[in-house]
Amino acid sequence: MAVCALIHATSMVFIGELLLKSRRKFGERPGLVASAILLSSVFGIIILLHLADVIIWAITYYSLGLLNNFRTSLDFSLGSYTTNSAPGIQLPDVWKPLGQLESIAGALLLGLSTAFLFFVLQKMFEIRQVASQKKS
Repeated sequence: MAVCALIHATSMVFIGELLLKSRRKFGERPGLVASAILLSSVFGIIILLHLADVIIWAITYYSLGLLNNFRTSLDFSLGSYTTNSAPGIQLPDVWKPLGQLESIAGALLLGLSTAFLFFVLQKMFEIRQVASQKKS
């Protein structure tokens, strides 16, 4: 769980730095297409971060020998991470809290990513609004 949180925190800071640099590159008012590409890129990176989290959890389950194969571990992990659960796949009784912990971590990291996306979107609208007011 700590590894996933560290990856997310570091990545969010890194993405934020890239966005600051790209703001300077695109100028004070990026066009609609540039804004859409930028937002889509951030979205794509965040999806990849969540996929990495799921894979890290799946590797953990598989390495500990808790599930039969990696595919089953991946299915279980994706279900737990999204709090959706994977039908018919369960950890041994003693390890069930680990799957529940993944659900908590997944919900928190998905929430963090959602907040970050809304923040980026809000800043993009603010930049465009300020630029429109300067023109007037």
